[in-house]
Amino acid sequence: MNAPWLNKLSDFNPQLFRELKGNLKPRNVALAVAFSLIGQLILLVALTSELPHRHSTRHYYCLKDSTGLCLKDAFDHVVINWQLWWLDVFVGLSAIGIFALSAIGVYLLVSDLAKEERRTTLNFIRLSPRSTQTILLGKMMGVPILLYIVALLALPLHLWSGIAASIPVGKILIFDGVLVASCMFFYSAAQLFALATAAFVGFQAWLASGFMLMFLGITFIKLHQHNGFVDDNCLDWLNLFNPWVAMPYVIQPVADRLEAVEDYFRYSDIASWQWFGLPLGTSTIAVVSLVLINYALWNYWIWHGLSRRFPNPSATILSKRQSYGLVACFQVAILGFASVENARTYHFIENFVTFLFLNLLLFLGLIAILSPTRQALHDWARYRFSFATGQTQTSKSDRTATWQDWIWGEKSPAPLAIAVNLIIAAALIVPWTLLYNTDGEDKIAAIASVVLYITLISIYSLIAQSMLLMRSSKRSLWAASAVGLAIVLPIILFLVLSVSPERFPFAWMFSILPLVGIEYANAPTVLMAFLSHLVIIAGLSLYLKRQLAIAGRSASKDFLARQSS
Repeated sequence: MNAPWLNKLSDFNPQLFRELKGNLKPRNVALAVAFSLIGQLILLVALTSELPHRHSTRHYYCLKDSTGLCLKDAFDHVVINWQLWWLDVFVGLSAIGIFALSAIGVYLLVSDLAKEERRTTLNFIRLSPRSTQTILLGKMMGVPILLYIVALLALPLHLWSGIAASIPVGKILIFDGVLVASCMFFYSAAQLFALATAAFVGFQAWLASGFMLMFLGITFIKLHQHNGFVDDNCLDWLNLFNPWVAMPYVIQPVADRLEAVEDYFRYSDIASWQWFGLPLGTSTIAVVSLVLINYALWNYWIWHGLSRRFPNPSATILSKRQSYGLVACFQVAILGFASVENARTYHFIENFVTFLFLNLLLFLGLIAILSPTRQALHDWARYRFSFATGQTQTSKSDRTATWQDWIWGEKSPAPLAIAVNLIIAAALIVPWTLLYNTDGEDKIAAIASVVLYITLISIYSLIAQSMLLMRSSKRSLWAASAVGLAIVLPIILFLVLSVSPERFPFAWMFSILPLVGIEYANAPTVLMAFLSHLVIIAGLSLYLKRQLAIAGRSASKDFLARQSS
């Protein structure tokens, strides 16, 4: 470990040097090499066992005549379609590489950060004069180093099988580039997940890798579904996160010559894949460019969160100002895949519900991301909220500054910022709704649903923020449980009690599926539900205001007591 290049590496990135020094033990490297070589051998043996034998008349891997029977040479041996066989090797190795690099890499990174947090060594790393980017990039490159060795040893077979299958080298490298970009995204997200869930030490790594496997599995199924992977709805956006989306374009030259490749992908509707009307499916460059831009965009927001959370574990992952940009980017990204000209696969209402579901996940995440800690709220209540609500005489400018602090402040409660984000989302979805080629009644119902959706999410954010002011050490768990019950319990009760939307549309407008009730309700009923939501918001806001006032007074008393002593 005294080699000159190691000393230079230690000066360039001490964290990377630390990880390499800990992981590159001779025994570990030998196991990685053996695992890679044995794995490749097993794949080759498994596919070799599928080759046709001498007496085969019909087989997947043989060249066929016009009747579909296997051709034979002068020695009565079956003529094997080696191009197709090598294509299977290439595709199988690529699929294994995606799952291994993504799931195992995520597990290793989350497990490493959780271990550092448990041993309290992460606090010492935070004291390093190096930047957050340098430290975390060192971990990204160093922690999965053995996995990288496994992948590099498989690269020659990967390239050889692709070339033997007549795939252009340039397209093989394009796929490899997309895979590298996906790993950078997944590994960055894994580190943010580990830092954001430090309280759940023990099963973070399994949870993260399990979610990774589930996501890849679902998107693989979507990309191989019987009618092609283009659905003309917001879920098409998820295709961009799976590097497998580039594979149809990589093997397209082979697909033109080998009819059997249709077993891998359905090409019938790839050409119709669009984003805001821009044709993606007709161009490899367009698809790959959008995939890389998508990874770069969300990496940008993830690294904003890492830069805030790593040096200060009590900070929110994003500031309120940053969240507004994040929400706008999210809406534009997913709306681009929801066709406004035709609903070839999905009806407008189904497409709309899909959009609301993705936004529900986004806003639940934002509630967790933007909600400050209890101590931060107490500090804010003492210095800002109590001052502006009557403990001292205030001017109009003071009250304006307080409202601005609710929208932009780092330590202020999150509900008003969540409401602003909801308005940003609505400002983009309403024009999309009006432009969609569907009936006017559907558009009115959708817009009414957006309004109720805004008030419902606002209610959830107020519930969560109020619960986070509890004295309990498990207040985060209580807040998550309360919001979860508010979402799930109404629907469960309606189903158990047979509260149908046809007979009780008003009740369904208090669930997370208000559109179900709106379809059977008249205008006065919808208006009454909206006013009821506003009453609930007003009541929860007054309760939160009283909690903050109490917190500000008690915090001030504690502060003055400490000062006097």
